[in-house]
Parts: sequence; structure tokens; C-alpha cells
Amino acid sequence: MDHSMDLSLLESFCSMSASGAANPAYSIPAADLLLPERMEQTLIRSNELLKATSPELPASFMGLSIYNLGAAVQLVLAQHNRLLDLSLSNLTFQIVPYGNYALAHSHIHEIRWTDVPDLNEQREAFLKRELTALYKTVIGPLIRTAAQCAGVMPSLMWNQFGSRTLSMREYLLQRDTRPIVRERFDHDYKVLTELDGPDVFERRRNPYVHRPRYAASPYEPGKEVLIRSSCCMYYCRVDGEYCYTCPKLTAEQRNAKFDELQKKAT
Repeated sequence: MDHSMDLSLLESFCSMSASGAANPAYSIPAADLLLPERMEQTLIRSNELLKATSPELPASFMGLSIYNLGAAVQLVLAQHNRLLDLSLSNLTFQIVPYGNYALAHSHIHEIRWTDVPDLNEQREAFLKRELTALYKTVIGPLIRTAAQCAGVMPSLMWNQFGSRTLSMREYLLQRDTRPIVRERFDHDYKVLTELDGPDVFERRRNPYVHRPRYAASPYEPGKEVLIRSSCCMYYCRVDGEYCYTCPKLTAEQRNAKFDELQKKAT
């Protein structure tokens, strides 16, 4: 790994590293995921490892993996003022068994980057150009291919991006408290939310524009947790269930889940 950059948050939040996963159950060159037959093969293997009961879960699983490409770019921009090269030819997609579930991991073959202008109009223009290219030529086509192969709407994947990014911001700022990191992240997030929805994301709305909702934390009295912007489909598996932060829950269901989780915590 290139030691001039600390990429530990990429591994902990985005499940992405220069070393790759230790014992993956499945690996595929990331560029191959643009090929429908290879994406379909990957979704089938994901379905098996996730013990899924419907195609929505492997599609969601893949969507969050694709999301992590953009998230990694945002993290490195904020922490290091560099645009990380996450070309698909520079990545291997891996699936790793995790208890009775599975996790996705991206192996970065070579740590490469482009230095980014400081906080000014030149930076904004640079980011608009580079982020537009990332979403139109990499992330968008991956989501489109996954949705077609899984037989689901692309919104199942895109709609997770909003709250996930707010969670990433909190995660980052708790672990890197430098003021410049906050400044960069907030600046770059604003640029991201201002990208044109139909042109860049092929959607009516930019998926990063999200009004957060919160619920009482069942783990820390007096604190709140962020409700997801879309269901992760974890309930679509053997012995699966809705998450406490699932937006599909009614108030009554969330209250019952709150009591259940509190009892388990005591």
C-alpha cells in the first residue's frame, strides 16, 4: 500500500483495500461486471452466499457495493485532497463469507490519484467534471446492468445513496476531526448534490439530495439514529428481518423493534 495516504477508512467504511480480502469466496475483475452474463453470474453467487429468498437482496447488495466506489472517492477527497483512481480495470470485486451472511470487498490493484485544487472555484469545476464522468461512465452503467440482470428497478439501488452518505459524513468526522476535512467534505458534497439528476444519474432527482429522518436510538438513551433512505432488503433472506432503521416500518413496528432491541441489549 502507498504509505503517503492513510486509507484505513476506505477499508472500514467502504470495504476496499490495496491488499484485497483474505479469503474471498468469489472474485471477478470489476470491469467484467459491465457484461450482463458476468453480472448475472455474480448476482447468482451473491444470492447463494446471502441465502437470499428473492432477487431484491443480491441487487441491493450489489448496489451498496457500487455505491462504495463513489463513497471512497469522497473520503479520499476530504482526507487527502486527491482524486483516487477507481477505474474498473484497477479493481477486483470480491465476496467474503461473514458468519451466515456475506460482505462485498473491492481490491484496488494500484493506488493512483490526481491532485485536486484547493477550496475554490477551480476545485468546483474540476469536481463537477470528474464526478459527472464517474457517475455517467462507471457507477451508472454498473447499476443499470445490475438492475437489468436482477429484474429490479434501478431505484432500488440509487435510493440507498442519500442516507448512506450522511452516515459516511458522521463516520468520517468522528474519526478525522481536522477542520479542513469537514470543509472539504461539505464543499464536495454540495457539488455532488448539485449535479443534474436526469443527465448524470438518469433519474428525475439527484439521489444524493436527501432530507434525513431520525428515530430514538435503542442502544444509547437520549441519542438518535438515522433512518435509511431506502430498504436494504435484508429481510429477503432465510431468517431475515427488517432493520430498526428501515423506512418501511410503521411507527408501531418501529416501537416494537425498539423494545425488542433494548431487551437484547440488557
